[in-house]
Amino acid sequence: MKRRAVAVAVAASLAALPARAETGFSVTTEGCPGLRGAEIARLIGIELATVSRRMQGEPLRVELWCSGARLRIVAIDPLTDKRLTREIDLPEGAPERDRTVAILVSQLFLTSWTELLLLPPRDPPPSLPPPPVVSPDIAEAARAEARDAIAPSWVRASFALAFGARARSLGSPILGTRFGARPSLLLGDHARLWIDLGYERGSVDRASGAVGYSLASASLGAAWRSSRIGPLVFEVGALAGAAYVDVRGEPSSQATGSSASGAVAELALVAGPHFSVGALRFGLELGAGFTLPRVVGRVEHDTDVTLGGPFVGASFVVGAEPGGR
Repeated sequence: MKRRAVAVAVAASLAALPARAETGFSVTTEGCPGLRGAEIARLIGIELATVSRRMQGEPLRVELWCSGARLRIVAIDPLTDKRLTREIDLPEGAPERDRTVAILVSQLFLTSWTELLLLPPRDPPPSLPPPPVVSPDIAEAARAEARDAIAPSWVRASFALAFGARARSLGSPILGTRFGARPSLLLGDHARLWIDLGYERGSVDRASGAVGYSLASASLGAAWRSSRIGPLVFEVGALAGAAYVDVRGEPSSQATGSSASGAVAELALVAGPHFSVGALRFGLELGAGFTLPRVVGRVEHDTDVTLGGPFVGASFVVGAEPGGR
C-alpha cells in the first residue's frame, strides 16, 4: 500500500509539471487524468501558428485544473498583462478532449489579443499602470492572429499546385506527366470548391516512330473533407470540365506522320490523404476518370494511339490554406 501511495504521489507531481512542445506555450495540468499537456501545447501552437513561430524565451502559460468533470482554464497573457479564465464541463470520456481544450485556450488568447487592435488613448490616465513591454514582432503576430479570428471565416481562399502522372488508353497504355494550378474556396470545415487548370504531356513509341500528345484543360471541382485526425484529413472530390487535345506523330524515315486535335470533355473522381504543417498542406491524390469523345492518332502498320475513354493517375499536391486547420 505504501508503494502504491508513493507511486500515486509521484504521478500527481509529474502531472503538475508544465508540459512544453517547443511551441511557445507551457501547459500545466492538475487533477486532470487523461489530458496530455504536451499534446495540448502542440495543438495550441498549430491554432496560433503566427505567434508560436515567433515566441522565444519564456513561453505563454496555460494552467488547467480539474475537479471531477469540471475543468478550469487559465490563460496568462503577458502581451496584454491579463489572466483570462473559463470553466466548462469536460467528462473524462468526451471525444478529442485535448483538441477541445486547445481550441478553448486559443479562443482565450485571441480574445485578449483583440485588445491590441484598439488604438491606445492619447493621454492615458496617470492612475493606469504602464502597458507591458513585449517584442514588436510578437505583438504584431498577435494582432494578425486577432484580425484573422474576427474576420469572416466561413469562406476562405486557398491555393494549391499538383504534380503527377496519368495513364491513358489503358488497353495499350500511354503515360503522361501533368501539372495543375488550383485556386480554391474552403466552405466551413468540410467542403471545398476549386478550379483546376491543367496541362498534360506524354508520348508512346510505335514501330514506325513515336506519337506524342498534349492536353490543356479547365475543370470545376467539389470535394468533401473529413474531420482532422491530428494533422491528417482525408478528402474525396469530383471534377468536370473541358480540354483541348493535340496528338502528333513523329515518324521514322520510312513512315508518314499525321496529327489529330479537338475539344473533349473530362470527368474525374479524386481521393487521398492530406497532411498539414501550419498553413501548408501536402497531399497524395489518386484519381480515375473518363475522356470523351475519343481522339485517335492513326499509326501505319501498328496500333493506333487513342486519347479517350478511361484514365487513371496520381498526383502530389502542395498548397497554402489560411489558419493551417
